[in-house]
Amino acid sequence: MRILLFVIFVLISSVSFGQNNLEHEIYSVVVDNFVDSWDFDRDTLTNVVILDKLDCNESDVQEYAGMLRDYEDDFVNWLLDYDTTSIRIVQNINIKNNLTKLQQIIWDNPRIDNSKLNLKTSSTIISQSKYKRFFWFGIKHGWKKFYRKFPNSAGVFSFSKVAYSGNYACLYVENMKNGLAGSGRIVILEKQNEKWIVMVLVDIWLA
Repeated sequence: MRILLFVIFVLISSVSFGQNNLEHEIYSVVVDNFVDSWDFDRDTLTNVVILDKLDCNESDVQEYAGMLRDYEDDFVNWLLDYDTTSIRIVQNINIKNNLTKLQQIIWDNPRIDNSKLNLKTSSTIISQSKYKRFFWFGIKHGWKKFYRKFPNSAGVFSFSKVAYSGNYACLYVENMKNGLAGSGRIVILEKQNEKWIVMVLVDIWLA
């Protein structure tokens, strides 16, 4: 009996460890994708800050994920800017499964280990409470203080856990940077030739 319990424990641990590594791989791809769009050569953006917890409006993410999954035509077409490739991807059954999973796990926070990230820039993980302390005296003062601490930063990222189905993955990502510049997006990725590729970005909010 003890041997059986030990074997079960090892199997569960190995699956959890493998999934944790896979999540870090996906977080790295997503962050690099964002920063590449702003500064591909990393001439001006040389680091990123990642929050240890996601602090978002979970109901908004669940609502958008549900509308994408159920494919409410007019809304989804507008949301995806009538891009036929994105629309086709969202209609994939694996994506629908992922969006359902995302609704279920949006309340859970991932455990992010900086040593497991593989980014093109240096990264720092800070607590949600430490991040909020920057803004005790207002947003404008807070961002000045933040950039004194993290000069040339691509801002602050936070993530949901990752939902998987087939060769697809789905997660929610928030990014905040100087002033009111920021976004919350559902990100859909596909594994192609052993590499994760960002396929669709769905805006939940923009500032």
